[in-house]
Amino acid sequence: MFYFLILIPILSSIVALLPLFLNASISIGIVFFFISTLFFYWLFRKKLDEKILKVLFILFILYTVIFTLFMILFNGNASHPYFSYYQIGLFPFFPMLLFSLMVKPIVLYTICILHILFSFFLSLFFLKKSISFKKILIFMICLCLTVSLNIYLYRNRDEVKYGGHGFQYMNGYSSTDFSDYRIQNPENLVKIDTDFKLSSNYPVLDGAEACYPLYASFALNTYENLLNIEKDNEYNGTYVTFTNTIQAFYRLLNQEVDILFGARPSIEQYEMAKEMNMDLNVVPIGKEAFVFFVQEDNPIDNLTSDQIRSIYHGTITNWKEVGGKDEEIQAFQRPKNSGSQTMMEYFMKDVSLKEAKTYETIAAMEGVISKVAQYNDEKGAMGYSFRYFIEVLQQEKNVKILSVDGIYPSIENIRNGSYPLIVDVCAIYNRSNSNENVNRLMNFILSKEGQAIVEQTGYSPIGG
Repeated sequence: MFYFLILIPILSSIVALLPLFLNASISIGIVFFFISTLFFYWLFRKKLDEKILKVLFILFILYTVIFTLFMILFNGNASHPYFSYYQIGLFPFFPMLLFSLMVKPIVLYTICILHILFSFFLSLFFLKKSISFKKILIFMICLCLTVSLNIYLYRNRDEVKYGGHGFQYMNGYSSTDFSDYRIQNPENLVKIDTDFKLSSNYPVLDGAEACYPLYASFALNTYENLLNIEKDNEYNGTYVTFTNTIQAFYRLLNQEVDILFGARPSIEQYEMAKEMNMDLNVVPIGKEAFVFFVQEDNPIDNLTSDQIRSIYHGTITNWKEVGGKDEEIQAFQRPKNSGSQTMMEYFMKDVSLKEAKTYETIAAMEGVISKVAQYNDEKGAMGYSFRYFIEVLQQEKNVKILSVDGIYPSIENIRNGSYPLIVDVCAIYNRSNSNENVNRLMNFILSKEGQAIVEQTGYSPIGG
């Protein structure tokens, strides 16, 4: 029994790792895993007996049932730390645990469970045993139901529900689909007639998602031969780049980026720049509205600033307290140092934010980490963002933007200054940047031509 329950899983796991040392794909390693299992069963076939059959079947049921219970208990999150207890039961496959550095844990668990099932059928074959059609049918029905349940749980896990939209382009950082606005699709960007051109030393641009169509348009109009330079950059650019507000700020500090476009930095980001002796110049180039939104069918259309602060402080917890339905408020926040979270912190003033809803996920070598849960269209949900994100880029579906203090964040109310939560769209750069084209580009952005691009992109120019 030792050969089939311990030795073969260990040997097959070792064989599965060999292709990886030759830089082969993980799928090749999995194929080696099952082929080697077949070989070892053939090699030790004379040691097989009917006890092995029973034990393998019991093990398969046991592993499957415990895995399903864990999936139910942890809402489909196979990355949950407590799943490490499940891994203890997989000790015969311990070399395969190295796979967990390269694949999601659920893939590893599935491979191991399938290996036990595969071993059971190999034992049947080499022992020349058969199973009645009725038993096979019952087994397959139970297996299909179990697999369906686990797939459902996995697809509806918190990481999927609350992890944002997760588009896989733009270095994997994008949470909304603005592929139509990439520099490689110039027909969707703003184009004006201008004599101002840069022919070399192009400033590298980065910033917030909502600002990408804006700074991509700046570059399209001023960088000579830009489309030829960027044409082979399928997912990102050489000069027109995108990593999101948080990562772009790190890139600015590391001097990988010349100008960052987005909301003004957080206090923490200002401190980071100060520690690196970087003198930031934060230049307003347009006006935008910081907005709050709810589900489309929520009867609430307006909240006061104080009501919003009370909701996000945790004092108001039910919509009936502000004239809505008797329903718990699910107030979502955004990741720390993101543009919208920074604005939210400024909006809250001296009122503290309650602890944000989080979910657990696994991130490569970092292991299991906790992330801020992003808005999900569920009962009582509420979130915040920028007007451009919601109305133009249509980041969220089936939502309604709220008026604040009785004023709706229309473009007219942004221009006339009546909406209470108007924020600056800023261009941020290092004052001591040695690239003279940074200041030249900034002068263009603040000119009539540059402000025309701001307006045509969908923002309010700084002149109102």
